[in-house]
Amino acid sequence: MNGLGLKRWDKDLANSNYQKILKNPFYYGVIRYLGEYYEGKHTPLISKALYDKCQEVMARKSRHTHAQKGLKPYVYRAAFRCAECGCYITTETQKGHNYLHCTKRKTPCSQLFVREEVIDAQVREILKGVSLPPALAAEALDNIKKEKLKAAQAGEEAAQNLRDKIDILNQRMNALLDMVLSGQLTQAEYALKKRSFVEEKKEIEMKLAAFARQGDKRFEPVRAFYQSASHVGEAAVSGNPSENLQILKNIGSNLIIGGKRISYKLSFPWEKLQNFNAARGAARGEKTISEIWGG
Repeated sequence: MNGLGLKRWDKDLANSNYQKILKNPFYYGVIRYLGEYYEGKHTPLISKALYDKCQEVMARKSRHTHAQKGLKPYVYRAAFRCAECGCYITTETQKGHNYLHCTKRKTPCSQLFVREEVIDAQVREILKGVSLPPALAAEALDNIKKEKLKAAQAGEEAAQNLRDKIDILNQRMNALLDMVLSGQLTQAEYALKKRSFVEEKKEIEMKLAAFARQGDKRFEPVRAFYQSASHVGEAAVSGNPSENLQILKNIGSNLIIGGKRISYKLSFPWEKLQNFNAARGAARGEKTISEIWGG
């Protein structure tokens, strides 16, 4: 991230993944929680100067986009399907309020209109349920960092053992050559033993290459998940409806509205986190994640 030049950000910010990262102070080392800022224990991914620059770029692009369109956007249009008939849910404005309703293009449908604010509140509640408060996320990231260090040490020891084995095999192959030159081994015997050593050495070299490729990459999906889970909670509190809808689409599928309620299917590991959050609050008699995030 730090290696990217500032001149490239105008183009890169069109990518929603960059925008998610660069709107969250978590990535320059600060935790934002319910309007307050706290110093994080994790390692920043970008500098504060780069963060500030990107806020300016995004604000400028946002103003330009809205000025061009000049139209009121309907965030949830075609984002959901009707639970009764399967048609898309559309949006229209009546008496100053936006309402979502089934397009009813296939068959008659009895589903009622629902105010956009109601759906927005439900989306936020869903996101709160699959989030981690910043303190918990920071603790989890710190634990991952410790595990990465342990794994790196263990990996280096294992790699060194493999390198030692290669050295021993090289010594043995040199010894074989000396035995041939001194007449202790025939050329055929030498070729047979050398082949065995070469094949063993190649296998060890492949294991070493695998160590080099893998490194600590196996921790990256978990680290990214904890970072996202923290961002999701913050977005549920202060994010705009468009951003929150995109997050819901990224972590779930089968978005349906029926009886003025959203139903959905979360992907792994978000469904697991939702179940964990619900069980954690119920079993310990603690605040639910929604309550922690100000729900």
